[in-house]
Amino acid sequence: MTEPSPLVHIILVTWNHWSVTAECLAQLVQLGYTNYHIVVVDNGSTDTTPDTIETLFPTVTLLRNTDNLGFAAGCNIGLRHVLAMGADYVLLLNNDTIPSLDLISRLVAAAGSLPDAGILTPIATYADAPQRWWPTAGFCHRLTSDYVRLHPEQLLDGRPLPVNYVFGTAMFLRRPVLEQVGLLDERYFMYYEDMDYCLRAARAGWELYVLPDIHISHHVEASTEEDLVSRQYFKARSSVIFFRSYGSGAYRPLITIYRLGCAVKRVTRLLWQHQFLEARAYLRGLWHGIRYVIKDNAKSTL
Repeated sequence: MTEPSPLVHIILVTWNHWSVTAECLAQLVQLGYTNYHIVVVDNGSTDTTPDTIETLFPTVTLLRNTDNLGFAAGCNIGLRHVLAMGADYVLLLNNDTIPSLDLISRLVAAAGSLPDAGILTPIATYADAPQRWWPTAGFCHRLTSDYVRLHPEQLLDGRPLPVNYVFGTAMFLRRPVLEQVGLLDERYFMYYEDMDYCLRAARAGWELYVLPDIHISHHVEASTEEDLVSRQYFKARSSVIFFRSYGSGAYRPLITIYRLGCAVKRVTRLLWQHQFLEARAYLRGLWHGIRYVIKDNAKSTL
């Protein structure tokens, strides 16, 4: 008797941007895998996204939030739901991606061949430039904990490549990882929550892999392109929380200097490009991140 296929739940977090979500869902409902469910967590969309999902995709489970709780919190709502439903694997997938029809079948097969793998990810290519690839994974700099890009030559042989970071663009997780490591850290409204989770998973003994022979297409940052100011704000705020969390011990002064340099570089570039509102938002995000860390440290010492 053939064993049943593992139960896979796919979680998308949406906030407006119906057109890209529709393209993603249209592919997902046609996947060539028998035992899977799609869950959409809508973060208080103000357009027609949730109502249209219910009308056009009745097989999709829709979880509605009245407010935009952020990516991490939105994912966690979905994760709690699918764990209660008995998911064996969970795919956190950006709603601005276009998955191939064999995506889940190949991810499940790869996970079966890599028993030490806690988190897997495919390669993403730009939807408007398929010859270019979008990094879905990378390495952790030994001194700064910052993201170090993969080089294309590292992926040429097509074999699974161990990495330190897998991004939330397409994060395929085993159930035991979620049970052991827990959920995403909701201190990160958006950005860096995936890097934080990967470091926690690695500390728990799990390996992470990028799979060069499995591809998805990605409308890069299409789900946030209309709100560039907010993107800069949350990138800055989350970066302070992340690097304060992992920049401990003897490396802290080095990381502080490095991050200050990165901040100066980013603000200078934004000003040079006449993105004054974005530069202001980035500085405000840095300040709010610093203020949050100070308050958090004060609570922990009480």
